[in-house]
Amino acid sequence: MKKFLQLIISVVLSLTAIDSKAQLPDGSIAPDWTLTDILGVSHHLYADLDAGKTVFIDVSATWCGPCWTYHNTGALEALWVAHGPIGGTNVSVSTTNDVMVYFIEGDGTTNTADLNGTGTSTQGDWVTGTSHPIIDPATTAINAFNSSYNIGYFPTIYMICPNRVIKLVGQASASSLYTSKGTCPAPATVAVDAALLSIPGVSQITCDLATLKTRLQNNSTTTMTSCTVIAKKAGVTVGTYNWSGSLLPYGTTDITFTPAVPITTTTTFTYSITTADAISTNNTNTSLVTYSSLTANSVAVKVKITTDRYGSETTWKMRNSAGTVVGSGGPYTTTTTSGSFTQTDVNLSLTLGCYTFELYDSYGDGFDGSYGTGSATVQAGGVTVFSTSSFTTDLYANGFKILTTVVDEEQMITDINVYPNPITNNANIDFNLFTENNISITLFNSLGQLVMVDNIGTVPSGKQSYSFDVSKYDNGFYFLNIIVGDNMVTKKISINK
Repeated sequence: MKKFLQLIISVVLSLTAIDSKAQLPDGSIAPDWTLTDILGVSHHLYADLDAGKTVFIDVSATWCGPCWTYHNTGALEALWVAHGPIGGTNVSVSTTNDVMVYFIEGDGTTNTADLNGTGTSTQGDWVTGTSHPIIDPATTAINAFNSSYNIGYFPTIYMICPNRVIKLVGQASASSLYTSKGTCPAPATVAVDAALLSIPGVSQITCDLATLKTRLQNNSTTTMTSCTVIAKKAGVTVGTYNWSGSLLPYGTTDITFTPAVPITTTTTFTYSITTADAISTNNTNTSLVTYSSLTANSVAVKVKITTDRYGSETTWKMRNSAGTVVGSGGPYTTTTTSGSFTQTDVNLSLTLGCYTFELYDSYGDGFDGSYGTGSATVQAGGVTVFSTSSFTTDLYANGFKILTTVVDEEQMITDINVYPNPITNNANIDFNLFTENNISITLFNSLGQLVMVDNIGTVPSGKQSYSFDVSKYDNGFYFLNIIVGDNMVTKKISINK
């Protein structure tokens, strides 16, 4: 149904305000807004939230059939009557007084007549029988709102908790909506309370090192200036972050632990606030980092995409271990008929290291089969590293490592040890050569830039040691290549001075 609705929006009404994108991910911080309703009353989102209210917004369009159907269930009106603010129109005298409800007309081309059911682009009278505020912004204002809230279809129904965190709740009953409110943390009531939140929309997948991230929020009534957070793996502390700064109430900051943590299997990390505060129940959070053991033996990488009918919903990105986008594609073309549509291959020239491939569907249903069969394939040196055609959500992610290994049978180099790691001043390399050979050492940074070459020359067989100074290089991750004749071994190192 939403696919059909998007087609109406883009083809029939040509609404440039509605973009082909998914809604804000659950857990995002809701952007603030101040808008005036059709009675001339101004409403400020953050003022409602600061008053301890949970806010529900229904972003609809007067011409939208599914919006009209949900409107006529009376769910949001019932929510308003039972839980709206004291003194609100038709709000019960026994209200819980902890909810605000807004209807926001999301199409800037409709008008007041459409809202009242007398226009040419309407399903009926939206005003009569609606006690909660109806907001009908001007075109510029609603375009800005739709952009900031990623409104990709009508109706989009969000719940916003007092701490500004947003969740898509959809076309639920009044009782279900109020039950959803129970997942919101209580409004800030104490002077010192730090909280941890998940970071939404982050693809946590790696083939070697896990970069640990969490979101810190000030759930206090006063400004927060410092906090200590630790990260644990299987109960063992693997990182400590001593944050300092200035966070206003409900302000957030994302923190990243360094150095990254090596993993060889999918791992759950636990984050905990160790600084004393008044409420301990919000002091922990977890993240799951998925490990991929996929490998490739060529830096010549090809991305092959086939879309279903709705190619405009499909995009992809290739990231290196630093999170830098090194390749991307889409959005593609949407067609008028269902089927499988092969897109132009994208060739990437990468370097050794770990990469993450992210495939996005802006509508959130991937290649669901109803509109054709799609697929995504990543090849290296003509060999398929992975492929998927069972993509049915908003994001598919996978990781792989590009490396060149020495043939085991030759045993040209063994017992390789790079230490210390992380490295502060001097990097030491120990290895054992099976036969005399020519040795070179190269070092690439996380952006794939060559920063050091040392042609050691011919080295006799047996145990060898080599060292070099890293003090002139920036902190971060590097790829150390030991080149033995025509073969190469790659080690990932961290410089942390």
